[in-house]
Amino acid sequence: MPIFILSAGAPYWPDVLISGMAFFANHLLSYVMNRNRPRQQLANIGSMMFFPYIRIVPMHVFILFGAFTVAGGRGLVFFLIMKTIADEVMHAIEHRSVTL
Repeated sequence: MPIFILSAGAPYWPDVLISGMAFFANHLLSYVMNRNRPRQQLANIGSMMFFPYIRIVPMHVFILFGAFTVAGGRGLVFFLIMKTIADEVMHAIEHRSVTL
């Protein structure tokens, strides 16, 4: 675990537990809703290789620039907004049911 994550002190473990349970519930619901959904298109290998970068880029942008330019808790809020947008785009692309 990178040291800058713990630089503000130890996490409040009840919040970590609640976040973990919400994460699990979200993915369980997504799995149940999408497990029997037929694939409408063949996977494009180029798209599959690009998809992870939609999630990785906001994280690296924040690590390199956001932590230094945005002071206080606003930096974390900025990162979480960027990450949520990236995750929503990734989820929409992954579970689309019609060809474009």
